[in-house]
Amino acid sequence: MKNLKITFLAIVAIITFSCSDDNNNTNGGSDDTFIKFKVDGDQFNIIEPSTITSGATVVMAINMDGQYIMLRMPTDAAVGTHTITESNSVDPSSYSADVAIDGDNVISSTTGTLTIDSMGAEYMEGTFSFTGDLNGTAYAITDGEFRAYKPANNN
Repeated sequence: MKNLKITFLAIVAIITFSCSDDNNNTNGGSDDTFIKFKVDGDQFNIIEPSTITSGATVVMAINMDGQYIMLRMPTDAAVGTHTITESNSVDPSSYSADVAIDGDNVISSTTGTLTIDSMGAEYMEGTFSFTGDLNGTAYAITDGEFRAYKPANNN
């Protein structure tokens, strides 16, 4: 499963970083999408997350240092507060998350909440917090906020 995650991240990183920065945004001309959060009190801000839908919806942001976050949710995610479960779940109707603060070591969610505050015509916005595990050590991911393009199939 870890190899699958690394392969997925590599593909997303290649697609994300190989695109030119021409300031021509085809999604309404706004560059104000973001994910920000704290890991054990240390602040992380990553701009321009991608929203990918294939079996489930993944909002993912990665920076040039290899730090990333993935928030997974069902394709029909709706406004409300949802329980985050273990990230190794293969259930496409579950909510889960992963964070890598050094590119190699992945903090996998164990429990928490993801609140979708709004699902507008173009964007979805919300907050999140969860406890994650990395090799038996617990981490607190807090003060999470995101604004990302909503899934294309989510009306």
